[in-house]
Parts: sequence; C-alpha cells; structure tokens
Amino acid sequence: MIHVDLTTKIGDFLELANPYWISSAHYSQQESVIEKWEELSPAALTLKTSDINPERENKKSLRQPTQKILPRYGRSFYCDGPKQEELLTYERTAELLNFAKAKLPKTKIGVSVLSSAAQDYAKLRQICEAAQFCELNLKYSFRIKDTEYLKESPNKFEAILKEIDRFLSAFQGFPSFIKLSRELSWLPGSTEFARLLEILVKHGQAGLIVANSLKMDIPPFLAGGAEWELKGGVFCGERLFDQTIVLLEGMKEECKSKKVPLVASGGMIDAEYTILAVRAGASAVQLCTAFDYKGINFYRTLVWNLTNRIKVRGLKSFKQYAERIREEGVASVYSMPFTYYEEFWGDEAQAAIRADVVTSARMDMFVMSGQSLVTKWKEVLTVRFKKNLRARLLLPNPEGGIFVAIQKSWGMSEDSELGNRQSRLRKTVKDIQTLAKDLVEVAYTDKCPFVSFYIFDDKVYVAPYPFVLVAGGDMPVPVYVFIAGSQEFARLEKEFSTLYILAGGMEGARQGNASAAAAESDSNAVTQTGSVG
Repeated sequence: MIHVDLTTKIGDFLELANPYWISSAHYSQQESVIEKWEELSPAALTLKTSDINPERENKKSLRQPTQKILPRYGRSFYCDGPKQEELLTYERTAELLNFAKAKLPKTKIGVSVLSSAAQDYAKLRQICEAAQFCELNLKYSFRIKDTEYLKESPNKFEAILKEIDRFLSAFQGFPSFIKLSRELSWLPGSTEFARLLEILVKHGQAGLIVANSLKMDIPPFLAGGAEWELKGGVFCGERLFDQTIVLLEGMKEECKSKKVPLVASGGMIDAEYTILAVRAGASAVQLCTAFDYKGINFYRTLVWNLTNRIKVRGLKSFKQYAERIREEGVASVYSMPFTYYEEFWGDEAQAAIRADVVTSARMDMFVMSGQSLVTKWKEVLTVRFKKNLRARLLLPNPEGGIFVAIQKSWGMSEDSELGNRQSRLRKTVKDIQTLAKDLVEVAYTDKCPFVSFYIFDDKVYVAPYPFVLVAGGDMPVPVYVFIAGSQEFARLEKEFSTLYILAGGMEGARQGNASAAAAESDSNAVTQTGSVG
C-alpha cells in the first residue's frame, strides 16, 4: 500500500494534515454543527467570525440557492442575515473553541474576528489562547457607496492598514491571517498591496486568505412564477470561483518573493476547483458552499480524490504534486483519475469500502447474491444501521431466466446447484433485513449489468464478473473506483436508477426520482464492488 503524505505547510508557521480547511461560516457556528465534523476530522476549521458587540438588526436570515432561480450564477447561494446571528461574541467564541478542541483533537482550530476600530484584539487573544491561529475578516471594511468611492477609498484603505497592524500587533508570535474582501480585488500589482505585504512580513507569521463573499444586489426578476428581488446580501459559492483564481494568480509572485502564504476561499465547489486553486498558488483551500450542495461527506471525497491524483502520478506527497501541477497546463487538472484494486477482498479495497459503508448517507447496491458481503460486513452494516443510515439492495430475480442463465454460464447446470444459489440469494435478503429492520429496501430485476456495484455519496466501486466461477474461496475480481463527477460515475448512477425503477414499478420510480433529486442537491456518488457472494 503506497503511503501518500498530504500535509501542507502554510508558510513556515502552520502545518495542516491536508490542504482542505473548513471556513468561518455556518459549518462552524455552533456545537451541533461542529460535532458533525468529528468523524471526518478535517485538517483545519475556523470558527464563525466574532465581534466584541454584534449590532442587532431586525431582518430575517436568507440562504437562497441560485441554481434554479438564477442559473447564470451556477451553484451559488445568495445570503443575508442579522448581524447578531452572523457574528459571535468573544465569550461565545471562547466556548465554541473549547468545545471544538475537545471534539476535534486532530484538527487545527482557529478563531475569526471582524475588522473594526471597536475590537479589542488583545482581549480576544487572551480568552481564546487555546486557538491555533487567528483570522482578521475584512468583510465590511471597504464597502463604499459608488458616489463616494474616489473621495473615500484612500481614507478607507489607510484605516484598513491601521486595523491590520493593530490586529497583528495583538497577535504577535501567533499564526495569523488576513481575509481580504472582494472590494479589494484591485490590489494585485498596486503600491497599496506592497504596503500590505510589508506589514505581514514584519509580523513574520502572517498569510492572506483570498478572498471573501461578494456583496451584490440583484435587479427584480421572475423565477418559478414568483417575483424576486435580492438586495443587501452577498454571493457565496461558484459565482466567486473565477475571481478567486484571478486574484491568486495576480498575487502569487509577489507573495512568494515576500514569503507570505496564500489560502484560497470562495467558489471551490468541486474537486477540480480546489486543485486549480492550488495550481494558482494556494497552499490550502477553505470550503463552505460545497457542503451545502454535496453534504459534509464531500470532505472525504476531496481527500480521497487528492490522494488518488497523487498516487496515479507515482508521487508520494501533496508538496510534490503541488509543485508539479504549477508547471503544467490546465488540462492535467481535468484529467479524471480512477483507482484500481487488484482484489475486491484485498485489504486496501476492503478498508476503503468499509469506511464508506459506515459513513455514506447513500448506499445503493447491485450484487448477484450478496451472501458473502452480508456475512463479512455484518459488523460495519450493524454500525451503519445503528446510525439510522438507509440502504437499497437490487438483486437478480431468483426465479428469472437471466439468473438461471448466468448460473449455467458458470457451470452450475444441476437443479440442486441452481436451487442452492437461489436459496443463497433469499438468505441474503433475510439476513440484511434482520440487521436493518426497516432501513433497507429490496428490489428484484430481470436484467443484469454483469458487474456488481455499490453507490455511495462520493464514488462508485465497480467489479466485473469473471467468465469462470472458481469453486471455493472468494472470486478473484478486480475493482475500479470512479469519483462523483466523472462520466463513468454518471453512467453507473443512471444504470442503477433505471434498473431500480424497472424492478419496482411506481415505487421504484418514486425512489429513483428521490435518488436523482438527492444526487442533484448532494452530488451523491456511486460505489461498486465485485463479489457474487
């Protein structure tokens, strides 16, 4: 088994287990959310931004996906909310910090603070001394009315530099980051940017997070038969990606010469986007909106995808991989890798699949009988069903002609042999229903794709059946693994959905449609493994 070192160094002052970092947002704002990260153990997590005295506003929270009402903005969200909900107090931040440190001992936990003259940065450092890094969020710092921009912008920028200097002085000797606002997208190549970098260099342990959400008002429009007008809020998600990459590329050379590290934030909603951000100069990538569309298990997908990209190149570390892709054309990022395991029942393949069994929200299976799986996976299936996670099992109809034909093709011509295979399949259903009670749905099909497969949240394992069934022992079948987003993943996902609908009539159609909707909103994946049981 090839070991891949995914660690990344942010400058020479912060090391992360991998480059994927949970940004300061609703995925780090309260205990119930932080608990959900415990099993995934992310490399880093920044708590929701704090304020010494959050302003109270009388308005409702809004987090509206744009994909259906404003498709030109892609997989983005239009967001707004009262400041007392969007910002934590210092005291609440300290409580969450202690909770997160206890729940996520392998994760680097940091705090975030809003940039303003009202802040007491020294106080925040004192009560959050357990933090492993701190972020100054410039979110509101450079928002100026268009009619006053030329007059106010010089003064505003001077105030920003003063605030950054005050923040870094309070956090001297402490890993610190400045999270730029998108209103500062003009910075690369400017004298002002050089001045900002000098302040960071003086601190010695400071980096830039590029960049933030985007303030934008949307003119009135019609969608779904209703009138919409979105004002006062910001865009998060895919809408931000292009500008994030442009900013990284515009800043990377100057930052590299000054030894100021860059972290990407905004628009990283697919695995390829995160790799493009690394290629553009980022040492790490902050994530949020991706989980809104794909579920938090997408974090595991990203780590798996990155590991696989490094392995197929014959490299041993993320550091080597980052250096390589920065010298290559963009096409290398979009080349979709797959993983090959020589043996389905081999240790490496089984470790990967069993991890998905106990964590994936989705588990759709097609097997010829599945008896070996239910027997050998009894422990992990028990864990899955105790977590109230559902499963769907698609099996060949034991009374159908296809089932009999396949058994005969493997040399089972006697009635007793065929009867044993039919009994084996029925026992599979009984055993898994005993384990799962009402958490598993079973359907039978008269069609057979001649592979076994398992569909999980983020990947598909596919195992082609051999031409010859060897008596005794497990079938020597290989396993191909494809990630969500690949053409092969989409093909197999559709194949399962089609078979399930045909097998279940209207009930199958209902489940198939629900699966398709889940796939659209959560980017669920297909996982398949090979065994005829």
